Amino acid sequence: KLIIDEKKYYLFGRNPDVCDFTIDHQSCSRVHAALVYHKHLKRVFLIDLNSTHGTFLGHIRLEPHKPQQVPIDSTMSFGASTRVYTIREKPQSQPGTGVGDGKTGDDEELKGLLGLPEEETELE
Repeated sequence: KLIIDEKKYYLFGRNPDVCDFTIDHQSCSRVHAALVYHKHLKRVFLIDLNSTHGTFLGHIRLEPHKPQQVPIDSTMSFGASTRVYTIREKPQSQPGTGVGDGKTGDDEELKGLLGLPEEETELE
């Protein structure tokens, strides 16, 4: 799970030293594909980085080096790997639930959802 607009791009592939998401499958290239957030368009694009076995948006194989917009709730897969990644929209908090009510920042809200300590003293 990641918030896409935190970085300009995320790399997918077998090389753990370079890629944000390591795909442990022989059919995947060392650096297979990039997921790019376009800040001005506020859209996500998937780019196949000239992989041998392809990058797929749904069941459609992408052309190498041609950015393809990724609609919300669409799936991505890489090479012959059966692992599927889904792009989801960040859920909007409901008023009055205490989550996102202005008392805490997004980072604090996320820490609580992940079960991480809310205070640094809890780590000691």
